[in-house]
Amino acid sequence: ASRRFGRKRWVAVVAAVWSLFRPASGRRWRVVMKTHQGAEAQQEEHLVTTLFVGNNPLQLEQVGLAQAESMAQGWMLAVVLLKPQSRWAMARTVWRAATGQLEGDPAVQSLACAELSVAPAGWRKASVKVAFDGERERMKAPLCFSLHTRPLWLVAPTQLEHLPQRDPANAPPAAAPPLAEPALAPA
Repeated sequence: ASRRFGRKRWVAVVAAVWSLFRPASGRRWRVVMKTHQGAEAQQEEHLVTTLFVGNNPLQLEQVGLAQAESMAQGWMLAVVLLKPQSRWAMARTVWRAATGQLEGDPAVQSLACAELSVAPAGWRKASVKVAFDGERERMKAPLCFSLHTRPLWLVAPTQLEHLPQRDPANAPPAAAPPLAEPALAPA
């Protein structure tokens, strides 16, 4: 649909409303996780409609999840499980996420771990639809998640300077002032 209709806001709103009124079917997942490096692996099964894995404390804080603080302090992954629920309960969950109160929702279970492996439980085929960075792709299970031992370092200017505006009469632009020395910052 994104190729056909483009990435427009109204398309996203229509898709969100459509998904609210469509019955949600759950899928049973086998979750194997380690709470910290060197810990014993724990295996559990969960019936969920959505399984989210991330490591951005700012995003989790904005929706109101407690794992944001533990992720900011150490090397942790956040796992958010959304249980199957009715349409109106789903609307309530979306509202709580939008207002930063997702932690109190009974349909949401959130965990923090160092390593994670997820696979469909049961006889269903082992290919799952995965969404990442705005893209969707089918991948073979199990899906394994862990944090790299070294952070990703980005080069960014320490001070941003605005470039001069071009003259509307197509005059050559004035020389731009030099940017400050780049600095390394963890992502």
